[in-house]
Amino acid sequence: MPKCYLGRGVIKIAERSEDITKDNIVSIMQKIYPTIKEQHRATRELYGFFLGKQPILDKERPTEEQAFKNNIVVENHAYKLVNFKTSYLVSDGFKYSQSDDKRTDDVTMLNKYFVDEDKLTKDYNVAKWMYVCGHGFRFIRPTANKRANFDGESPFNIVNLDPTQAFIAYSTSVDGEVALSGYVAQTKQAEFTGTIDEYTFTIYTKERVFTIVTNSDDIGYATKVTEEPNVLGENPIIEYALNEARIGVIEVAYSAL
Repeated sequence: MPKCYLGRGVIKIAERSEDITKDNIVSIMQKIYPTIKEQHRATRELYGFFLGKQPILDKERPTEEQAFKNNIVVENHAYKLVNFKTSYLVSDGFKYSQSDDKRTDDVTMLNKYFVDEDKLTKDYNVAKWMYVCGHGFRFIRPTANKRANFDGESPFNIVNLDPTQAFIAYSTSVDGEVALSGYVAQTKQAEFTGTIDEYTFTIYTKERVFTIVTNSDDIGYATKVTEEPNVLGENPIIEYALNEARIGVIEVAYSAL
């Protein structure tokens, strides 16, 4: 890795959720998107390191006489570290209970919904990302055309987001609330060159949902900005931080690895 990593850090903006509108969303994103891009780049490299794409693969013997002895072996301790910590944290799953004896059936139904959503597997994957890059992201939404029932069919969806696409910005206000969250997707590819020529940013506040389309990954070149009400009334993207610095186990031990 060409750079030293010190965690992902917290992205903050001066605006609160209710202050963000169609008129200022592009300018707000222009201020924070360079940091978001850097965090996504670092996350991609840390994930590659976790999978075994490590500096030893690019090293060569310094002299021609030694070149034939250029044996390369990846001893992937990063993979072991992440899997051990993840399994230790969530392998048995999380059990939910209630502090009093009233309405205990609600907790039973909630646990059934979690089984229907395969929450144990999704918890494992979020924890894996937390140990790889310091944080993970989750999107929660109502299930389309379904209502709560007594057969254990979940009325909501739990979706894990890729940390190389998702982001959250917090307000600098005293309560530090989530001001906006979102994810960026490469939505169109040039037919002959294979280069990406369209990006779509989906951004949430408690009040609104914005969609910004650009012809490059520079959000300042927005070609389309749309807005619609956020019918949930809450921000649907949640960040799970491993620690305050959003630093994973790989970069803590990187020089040793």
